Amino acid sequence: METTWLIPVIAVAVGAGVIALVAAIGVALRSSRGSSAPSDVVPGRPPFAAGPPGPELLQRLGIARLVRRATGVVQWQVEGREALAARTDGRGWATTRGAWSTRATTSGLAHSLVAVRLPGPLPAINVLSEGVIGSHVDVESSGFNRARDIRTDDDRHAHAVLTPRVIALLQDLPEDLSVQVVGDHLISFRRGVPTAAEVLQRAALLAQIAAAIPAFVYDGLGD
Repeated sequence: METTWLIPVIAVAVGAGVIALVAAIGVALRSSRGSSAPSDVVPGRPPFAAGPPGPELLQRLGIARLVRRATGVVQWQVEGREALAARTDGRGWATTRGAWSTRATTSGLAHSLVAVRLPGPLPAINVLSEGVIGSHVDVESSGFNRARDIRTDDDRHAHAVLTPRVIALLQDLPEDLSVQVVGDHLISFRRGVPTAAEVLQRAALLAQIAAAIPAFVYDGLGD
């Protein structure tokens, strides 16, 4: 029985199968890349511009020992202040009180970082929401004391910074945000990848908080 006619038929079928497989892999890869995009905050898309490289950003913000990696850095202006945003692989905070240092970090989880520049450096103030038992620095709002934990280098400076107006603005923030004074920046971390709308909104809120901090705290509080 003559079967040579089967050879080209099989070859065509195999070729079509290979083409379909390659096309399916390509679609899957494109889909995978789209679903795992680090953010929709794009340098060059107004009002954003490309920011410094990730390592330089972490050094500038004073958090290089707390966060290992930052990507997709963008910068812009908000209410006359420099604003920066990036995706990080985690978040962290630290305090130093005399000879004692405390540091807490979370790595391996995507976080959205937003930072707004302050007029000058201040002692570290970390306003945290996770694992709150009672605030280490009590303010006039009992509700705020129950909801947030304040870890700081300097209790007196923290009280001077956390005026009733600043506390009111902090209370308006979503509960899953941390707010930290580190050097001359007001920094906020939030779990998840950065999105343009949320980053812009958060930077505007941080700028309001920065504007509400009394000017005299940058000159020191004396002895």
